[in-house]
Amino acid sequence: MLAAARNLPAVIDAVGVLNAVATEESAIDAEATFKIQLALLEDAEITRHASDIDVRVDHGVATLRGNITTPEERSQAARIAMRCPGVASVDNQLRVRPEGTEAAPARR
Repeated sequence: MLAAARNLPAVIDAVGVLNAVATEESAIDAEATFKIQLALLEDAEITRHASDIDVRVDHGVATLRGNITTPEERSQAARIAMRCPGVASVDNQLRVRPEGTEAAPARR
C-alpha cells in the first residue's frame, strides 16, 4: 500500500477500490451495449440490419461495426448510440454496402 494512503484513515485497500471502480465501469459499458442493441432493433429505419451491427462499449466509447445499406442508416445508428446513457463518444466503423453487393474480401 502507498505510504500516503496509510496516513488516511478512510483508505483501507487501494487495490480493492480500483477493482470496484473497474467492475462498475464494466457494468455501465455492458448496460450501454445492451441499450444500443435494443434501440437499434426498435428503430424502424435500421431494424432489418440491426443483427448485422456489432456493438461494443469500452470506457464509454461505443464502437459500431458491420454493414449497412445506406449512409442515412449509418448516421442514424451513430445517433442512436450517442443517445444511450453511458456513451461519451461513438466510433462509427459501419460500412455502407447497398443491398445486392458483396463485401470486399478481407485484406491480408
